[in-house]
Amino acid sequence: MNHPIYRGGFALLKRIVIMVVVLVLVVFGLSIPLRENTEWKIINLDGYVVVYDPSGLLYEITDISVSRLPLKEQQDLALGVKVKDVFELEKILDGLSQ
Repeated sequence: MNHPIYRGGFALLKRIVIMVVVLVLVVFGLSIPLRENTEWKIINLDGYVVVYDPSGLLYEITDISVSRLPLKEQQDLALGVKVKDVFELEKILDGLSQ
């Protein structure tokens, strides 16, 4: 009975398995962002309404002229309008195009 498992090898194997599981959980946990940016942004760019997706990439350049919008909307677009989802985005763009 000189096998490593009988000399405490089982306890060592158990510790190694636990350490690997903990390491996998830590690596997986760190790969998940704490807060994902999910806000779309509508801004005034060169006089037109432009939409950026949540990653910050240009999504759409509309044909909506900012100069034809009421002053309040122009000011909001100058600061950037944050939008929660695509449904709200479409609703706002429809309102601006009226």
